[in-house]
Amino acid sequence: MKKAKKVIGFILRVGIISYLGTLILLASCQRRFIYHPTTRPMENVERRATNNDLIKWESSSDTFYGWYLEPAIRASQTNTLVVFHGNAGYAIDRLYFAHGFQYHAIAPDVAWKVFLFEYPGYGGKPGKPSEKAIRQEAVSALIELNDNETDIFLLGESLGTGIASYLSSELPELVKGLVLVTPFTSLSDVAKLHYPFFPVNLCLTESYNNAKHLKSYDGPTAFIVADNDNVVSTDSGLKLFNEYTGIKRLWQLSGSHNTLNYSVTEKWWLEVISFLLQKQDIDTDEN
Repeated sequence: MKKAKKVIGFILRVGIISYLGTLILLASCQRRFIYHPTTRPMENVERRATNNDLIKWESSSDTFYGWYLEPAIRASQTNTLVVFHGNAGYAIDRLYFAHGFQYHAIAPDVAWKVFLFEYPGYGGKPGKPSEKAIRQEAVSALIELNDNETDIFLLGESLGTGIASYLSSELPELVKGLVLVTPFTSLSDVAKLHYPFFPVNLCLTESYNNAKHLKSYDGPTAFIVADNDNVVSTDSGLKLFNEYTGIKRLWQLSGSHNTLNYSVTEKWWLEVISFLLQKQDIDTDEN
């Protein structure tokens, strides 16, 4: 009996130590779990940018913000789209968002100038990624883009939805509309999904709280949710959509978190653009 108690006690101690050790590991290395940057020498990134007609996007004080693509057509109005990518790869990998908007430019009315915002530590950009660092640069970039002549729309993908929603709450007067691709309610909710037995709320230093930030915004917001999202979960994206009280529309697309079809020939591109511009008379069945 005594031997059995000792064995049970030993197992409990090992279990507790293992649990605490895992908790400490998650807390201390959380940014490694959150951010998965692809790094490249800047000259390689610049070469790829040039090959894709991208121009370096810098601040008035030469801070590197990312890249931009000039409008593909001439139009009576040029809108600005700023893209905030997910937690992996780097900004130029999301060029398909620029192509989607520019392919479906509603000539001769509207053209799109697209900016691909880069995060510290991604691509050839120096620094280390953190929510605070990304937020600070994103705010500065958006303020500099504002010229009171063009409407600014934001597109956030996955982790980038957290930056887009934050900007919409901090600078709502500058944000004409949002596109949230594979969004989630908060990073805490996503962490609970993957680590249900750990008190993640006590460990996380990053929040990416979309649900909180969208409460301060009511502009047109397009929600693009994957119907089989096993990363942030489909339910989380749908919950965010249902809780949003502003102008909204949902596109629930076939695919998982990383396998959505972004081909420019997909009809939902024009539907999203028409919704953002509130152009109800546009035929979205033409593609």
